[in-house]
Amino acid sequence: MKYTYILRVDCGKDKIKIVSDILGVDTNSNNYWEQILIEEALDPPVNFVDRFFKIIEGKYQKLSMVGVHKNDIQHFRQL
Repeated sequence: MKYTYILRVDCGKDKIKIVSDILGVDTNSNNYWEQILIEEALDPPVNFVDRFFKIIEGKYQKLSMVGVHKNDIQHFRQL
């Protein structure tokens, strides 16, 4: 089985570049900022919460200054 883990920031198209600059990670999405991790069945388990937390840790204040708030940030798993 394959799992897809997603960290998404609902920020609007006009803020994607700014969010990428703040988080230090680029995105491939055109509609919102997001990072995707894929775990294949035979791969070692992915601690996606920890990986995603490291991306956003300590950056809430800067995100808030550009209009992105904690409730705009989500992480989830898709099957």
